[in-house]
Amino acid sequence: MDTQKPTLLNQGMKYGLILGFAQVVVYLLLYAIDKNLLVSFWVGGIMMLLSIALMVLPVRNYKSTNNGVIDFKDAFLICLITIAGGALITSVFNYILYNVIDPSLADFIKEKAIEKMATMMEKFGGSQEEIEKGIESIQKQDFSQSPSKLGSQYLSGVLFGSIPALIIAAILRTKNKPTNDIQ
Repeated sequence: MDTQKPTLLNQGMKYGLILGFAQVVVYLLLYAIDKNLLVSFWVGGIMMLLSIALMVLPVRNYKSTNNGVIDFKDAFLICLITIAGGALITSVFNYILYNVIDPSLADFIKEKAIEKMATMMEKFGGSQEEIEKGIESIQKQDFSQSPSKLGSQYLSGVLFGSIPALIIAAILRTKNKPTNDIQ
């Protein structure tokens, strides 16, 4: 049986699809359970851990099929392709969620963001004037999901994802290339 060595592109795309669909499943579950969960801080942490895990796996897989060798550039590219694929799927899903499934979700998220910000500012001793300024600032923001926002969310996701990708690539790269010399 002839097994082909995985390429950077197919490893990144495969795990990018997995990442994107895993994030969609998590968002759908949270939405179905309680929409309030969509504005929880810990959700971002879970998504970041999921992203990191699904960047590490393809790099390790590629490295193991490449005689334990991967350079920084290749490791970073696999991570970047993974993040780009995941971000694309998640961005498209968000557009569908906000515009087709639940068009009132943007207003709901805005309300919850205002509530959380006001509560946090009160907790930290913010004056009523500061709280009102914060509320006014959030009220001016557009929480809808237009095609232009889809593009900006995608780019933000890729750029933000490139930070852990750089770290993962630096950690998992092969520092000393193994030699085939027998001494």
